[in-house]
Amino acid sequence: MIPRDEKAILALAQSLPREGGPKNSSVESPIEVRSPQGMLHSWFVPVTSEGSITGFYEFLPDGKFLRFSLYRGDQTYPDWLSPEKLVHCRRGEHCGKPFLSYDGSPARIVWAVPLIDGEKETLVYVAGKTAYPAPVGAKPQTE
Repeated sequence: MIPRDEKAILALAQSLPREGGPKNSSVESPIEVRSPQGMLHSWFVPVTSEGSITGFYEFLPDGKFLRFSLYRGDQTYPDWLSPEKLVHCRRGEHCGKPFLSYDGSPARIVWAVPLIDGEKETLVYVAGKTAYPAPVGAKPQTE
């Protein structure tokens, strides 16, 4: 396996066609997709047009192409890809650093947000405008 960095993954995505999507689309910076335990699973590369996410590429860590998908509907780019806008902690809680992960199947990409309340740390998944508790057994990412 040849490890790839963000620049190499971006170059790969920019070299691929975006058939079926808007002609004026742009390939944005890759984002690591990590398992709930923090292991690198893949790279998510958003495709945007006029302020919305229109699709994405996904690559394995070694740069192998995994998939390309188009979105239908309104997925506002700054809202969905700005981790600081994802979760507002309650009084007494501290939000850890959000990371892109998946819910069960790696095909179900979500933001994972560690919530820290004293000694207790749990994960909350965020998909679009929906936030929900991670399944039992999902562990927060450790850096």
